[in-house]
Amino acid sequence: METLIISTLLLFAAYSFASSGSLLSEKSGVANISIEGNMIMGSILYCVFSDLLIGPLEDTSGEYVIPIISVIIAGILTMIFSSLFSIIVLRFKSDQIIVGTGINLLSPALATFIGFLYFGTSSSASLPYIPVLTQGNNIYIYPIIFLILAIILLLFLGFYINKTRSGLRIKAAGENPYALETSGISVDKTRRKMLLFAGLLSGMAGAIWVQTIVGGFHWTVFGAGFMAVGIVIFSQWRVGGLFFGSLIIGFLTALTQHYLEIEAIKDVEGGLLLLLQISPYLIPLIVLIFSKASSMPKKLGEPFKKDER
Repeated sequence: METLIISTLLLFAAYSFASSGSLLSEKSGVANISIEGNMIMGSILYCVFSDLLIGPLEDTSGEYVIPIISVIIAGILTMIFSSLFSIIVLRFKSDQIIVGTGINLLSPALATFIGFLYFGTSSSASLPYIPVLTQGNNIYIYPIIFLILAIILLLFLGFYINKTRSGLRIKAAGENPYALETSGISVDKTRRKMLLFAGLLSGMAGAIWVQTIVGGFHWTVFGAGFMAVGIVIFSQWRVGGLFFGSLIIGFLTALTQHYLEIEAIKDVEGGLLLLLQISPYLIPLIVLIFSKASSMPKKLGEPFKKDER
């Protein structure tokens, strides 16, 4: 039960960060499905930098900050990586879905290459053993820290998008970009900033997500990035819905990993076990099927061209 709680908290934080990045992209009018690829990059970069830091900081007070520093570094480097997507879709006006798919195909290959260079293997990357995280109540420190950060992020995002001038400009970029451009605000610059923030947040999400796995990182996040995009749709592009979507999907994902720890369901097998394993993917799909209304930004996925109206 202990590991179930820890995984739920970490996965909630990971999905909150990733879905927040996706929301910013889509509110500005860009259909950014490269969240999956960004999370893969964040995961491998976390493995590398946490391993680099454990050497000089082990058995010192600095050991406590290894996960946080590694998550931040992974987020920043993933933001740089995500600029590739923004350049292609904004400067060259390429199809956003196709480019996002390309990024998602590139990321596992690049993660495998980085893993081979650093860990000397192309099969999996190992997470370093950080002793302080396994001592007594210390195992709850980082899940709670990331939980608090995720809640703060969602609260700030709700206020920023709906109550500030720059937040309303982001919404305008997705609803009526030509009106925004006419007012003197660059649509492409607005979208570029949101894509970079999305890269930062989804990279950090991948770095948090990878801390929940057992047995090493195998160059994939198993669709977690797509789940984050699904949470945005599930929430009807509203920040409040991200909280509940991330919590539900985070808990269900953790449950599929640790159901053997729960007495009531540990003996589940056959069709019921299969249903449990697909529940994180099935439930959002069912909700989307029966959802009649849509708050999707009107110009989502449409390239902005100044000379066209």
